[in-house]
Amino acid sequence: MQIFRQLRHALQQRALRSLLRNQAGTYRQIQYDKTSDISILFNASDLKDREIVLQFADKLSRKGKKIHLLGFFDHPVLPTDFHFPVFTEKDFNINLKPLSPELTRFIQLPVPLLIHADTQPALYPTAVAASVNNALRAGPYNEQADCYELMVDVTNNKDLADFLNQIILLLEKTVPKH
Repeated sequence: MQIFRQLRHALQQRALRSLLRNQAGTYRQIQYDKTSDISILFNASDLKDREIVLQFADKLSRKGKKIHLLGFFDHPVLPTDFHFPVFTEKDFNINLKPLSPELTRFIQLPVPLLIHADTQPALYPTAVAASVNNALRAGPYNEQADCYELMVDVTNNKDLADFLNQIILLLEKTVPKH
């Protein structure tokens, strides 16, 4: 059984590297103040972190942004228990291809900004972020997976609320030149 897990892990790492290679060299720019739609990908496994992200999404929504949520659970859950779409590792094949319509729909959303709201991203949410190719992607700095156009270093501070505030601050201060 251990050999099977190691093989699966190796194949998934290879698939993730392939996803990242396909995204290399793409550059997207947005004007945050004019952005009306935002996708938020987050780890929903921890109740405290889930509440932080939901409060953050509510705050953005009150500012006139339309929010599209997708929560990852590291354990089996019933999707009907939540008011946002959820996914688990069972929603992927061994090559990290999405199996669920919710994942496919989220990846293909025509939204200009994706925020990966997680300071310690797991393999499966990172694969989702790497698969999104029609949005500027903001997320945590990660040496193994640099699939974000905007990255925040969380090495010394894993506080999720701080991380989200830093992303918004950077997006508000960065205006593309035309």
